[in-house]
Amino acid sequence: MNKIRRNRMSIIKRLPCMACVKEGCAQPNPTEVHHLVDMGNRELSGGDAATIPLCGWHHRGEPLMNEVCKNMRAYYGPSMAKESKKFAELYGTQRELLASINEAIGAL
Repeated sequence: MNKIRRNRMSIIKRLPCMACVKEGCAQPNPTEVHHLVDMGNRELSGGDAATIPLCGWHHRGEPLMNEVCKNMRAYYGPSMAKESKKFAELYGTQRELLASINEAIGAL
């Protein structure tokens, strides 16, 4: 991984979850780097340059230790992994989120 990619990954990991920000809720777990995937291959989508910040819930649908998915869904909204269409309806498509985060990173 070259310096530009490492720098982007570092920035993404420090940013808040985009869905939590739009939801207006406290982020339940650390930010993860989500790679966009087109046609089953993340390299076709832009690789490390096509990444957005999501928390573990919004990225993978992983509930907190003492919570069940139903409770997490009710409070935090849908996860991309478990309800991709509903996620896109509420927060925007992955490409829209990518454009938004690229604009924010450009402003840094």
